[in-house]
Amino acid sequence: MLEKEKIYIDYFPSFLGDIEIISNDKYLISVGVAKDKKEIKTNSITHLTKTWFENYFYEKRVTIIPPLKPAKSLFAQIVRNEVLKIGFGECKTYGEIAKNIGKPKAYRAVAQVLKYNPYMIIVPCHRIISKSGIGGYNGGIEIKKKLLEFENCELINF
Repeated sequence: MLEKEKIYIDYFPSFLGDIEIISNDKYLISVGVAKDKKEIKTNSITHLTKTWFENYFYEKRVTIIPPLKPAKSLFAQIVRNEVLKIGFGECKTYGEIAKNIGKPKAYRAVAQVLKYNPYMIIVPCHRIISKSGIGGYNGGIEIKKKLLEFENCELINF
């Protein structure tokens, strides 16, 4: 009989609302704005993730990234790795990401991967914009705008 995977959950208060942090014993599973709060049960990964958010929101820098669950495909992992290189306050287009990974015509595929990013802010898909404007965001455009304003992204006119 297989043992049920242990799930851990904690929250980080932010100007976006409470950020829900979910992990198992090996990986951070997801991060997003909480709709409702569940019972808190922490582990070293949720603690590390809260520290990451403290550094991001208060010091505007991060050093160690919590262990992320591998992406479901090699392409998605390559896109994630490229997006993780984008620094605080920088913005790139979907086309630039596609070009950087050696697939210049795959900008729509890059957008599809980022549409399902489970690691809000940590994998900074909010820093990816379309060449004609702000682009989409699975957390909602208002949250994307708030994050880009917080980071003083220079490429965006709201």
